[in-house]
This record gives sequence, C-alpha cells and structure tokens, in this order.
Amino acid sequence: MQLGLSTAAFYSRWETEEAAAEIAKLPLDCAEVFLQSDSEVTVEFAETVKNNLGHIACTSVHPLGGYENYMAGRPARQIRDAFDHYRRILDAAGVLGAKTFVYHGRNTPQLSPLPWNLKWNIEAITPMCEEAAAEIAKLPLDCAEVFLQSDSEVTVEFAETVKNNLGHIACTSVHPLGGYENYMAGRPARQIRDAFDHYRRILDAAGVLGAKTFVYHGRNTPQLSPLPWNLKWNIEAITPMCEEARSRGMAVGWENVCWCQLTVPERVLEAKTALPQVRFTLDIKQAMRAGRNPIDYVHAMGDRLCNVHVCDWQEDGRLCLPGEGIFDFGALMRALRTVGYDGPVIMEPYLALIKSDEALMRSIAFMRDIMKE
Repeated sequence: MQLGLSTAAFYSRWETEEAAAEIAKLPLDCAEVFLQSDSEVTVEFAETVKNNLGHIACTSVHPLGGYENYMAGRPARQIRDAFDHYRRILDAAGVLGAKTFVYHGRNTPQLSPLPWNLKWNIEAITPMCEEAAAEIAKLPLDCAEVFLQSDSEVTVEFAETVKNNLGHIACTSVHPLGGYENYMAGRPARQIRDAFDHYRRILDAAGVLGAKTFVYHGRNTPQLSPLPWNLKWNIEAITPMCEEARSRGMAVGWENVCWCQLTVPERVLEAKTALPQVRFTLDIKQAMRAGRNPIDYVHAMGDRLCNVHVCDWQEDGRLCLPGEGIFDFGALMRALRTVGYDGPVIMEPYLALIKSDEALMRSIAFMRDIMKE
C-alpha cells in the first residue's frame, strides 16, 4: 500500500500548484490532485502541477463537482457540455499520470437519499433554450426571461440565435444556470477570477439579448439549509458585480431564495442599505417557502424592485400555474402599484406544472386580467 495526501488538504490556503509543491516536501508516496476551478482543467496546468509534485506520483484526480448532474437526463447541450468538461479533466489527468478519476455521481442539492434511476442515464427531457424561445414567440406575452442552461449557451453567438427566435418578444432579464455564485468571494484567487470571467461572459450574452437585469441567486449551501447571513461576504462579492453590470447599462437583480442568502425581508432591508447599487428580483414562491408573505418583500424591496417571478401553489405548498392555486394575485398587484412598480412580471412555472398548452393559455389570460385590475 501507498500513503498519500490530497491537494485539497490545503484548499483555500494555497492554490493547487502551490499545494503540490508543499506535498513534494512531505514523506509521502503519492498524491490526489483536486482540480478546484475550471481554468485548472487544462493540460498546461496539469504539467505545472506534475512538475511541482516532483517525485510524488499523482495516482488520482478529483475535480470540483457541479457537472455530474448534467451527464444525462438533461437538454442535449447540457449533456454535451458536461462530457466536454469530463474529457478535459481526463486530458489533464493523463498528463498528471493519474489512473483514477474520482466521481461523486448524480446527487440532490439537499444531500438526501436519491432514488436509483437507470433511466436517467439515457433520457433527455427538456427542450433547448433556443427552442423554448421560439415557442415563447408564439404566445401572447410582452417579455421573457432567458434561462441560460449550459456553459456553451453563454456566448454572444448563442444569444443572437435566442434573440432572433424570440422575435417581437423583449428579453428583459437573463437568469444563468447556477454553480458559480459561491466562488465570487472568499475563495482562492483563481476561483474568484474564473467566477468573474464566467459572470462577464453572461453579461456579454445578456447585452446581445437586450436584457437589463441579471438575476442573481447568491451564495448558498449544498444542503439547502439555512445559511448564516454574511453581509461582509455579500458586499465583497456583489459590489464589483454591480459595477460591472452598471458599466453595461444593466443591474444585478438579487433574488430572494429560501436556500440562499436573501431569504427574508429583514435581510433585504440590510442589503438595500449596504449595497446602494443592487436591485432586486422578487420570487413569490420562494417567499412562500421561506414561510413569509410575498407582500412583505414587495415593501422591503420598494423602488429597488426590478423583476418579479410568479408561480402559484396549493394549500399543501405544491406548485402550480398562476390561477390554479390559492395565492392572492390581486393583493400582489396592489402592492406592486403601491411601490410604483411597472416592470416585468415573469411567469416561472417549471415544465412539469404545464399540463397542456390550453392550461398555459388559461394561466396567461388569468395574469392579463389580474394585471388590468
């Protein structure tokens, strides 16, 4: 047997190549290399780490997670991107001389038991983003929020395709696939740089789409459990984000999400004072899941509100299309008018909630009527 150490032992203390150099000084036989950021997944970086390890053999590579849930059962582009990322990891592992790729596998954000599902490995269940845009263009709507659901969609070329497919429908906001948010501050410098580079690419695409709001979830915990409010971390991360967005004529619309940082109206009020540039996205279902009244968030966000997400729910909290549940949308509209809000109201039903085209059209008509009251 051989005794080794993972470079993750020095995570957040040193960058990976620095950790490798430290491991080379220790009385060890082998090492596992933890690739902790996307820009480390290159053969060039692997050569640097291999040189720094010296006589210590790299026996395995353990990449930063996040891609595993996109290896199957997702839109085809997400699957392709995940496998492209996987292949780049293997390229780097080959240079390092590693014989083992450490794989966590499919997981649930709650870290709760996940049913075994072989079918997951062969199915793709949702339409591509550009196809969704083409469908939205057929509906009686005024605007749309574009959810960029894979890394290869975060390009100006792809944004042009989506914009063309939306036709006369204005894109008012962009909501990217999450994962990068936890790396915007308080991390190794390379992770922060990579996260901001990704953020800037999102803004490039948003600019092409004509969006004025970047929807931001913020820092979160994988368990989706309460995360202590850390105003200092949020200021450090969000201030440069707001400055970058403002330089492009956009705003960061920090969304209330029950499993992230902006959970309750009291935190909204603190954020308003500490971050004068930030704007807010109200998500009424997330308010419900936090055990709070969505109207309280409207008043807390006030004139800094720039985007609204709506859904509906039953007595038991099960989500449904607007108009099919118990939420008082009339009260919401009155509250929005009270704070002078006249911006986008984005219907955000998950695909499983749309039982038929007719049901979706009824829900759109319901929202039209409510907004006229």
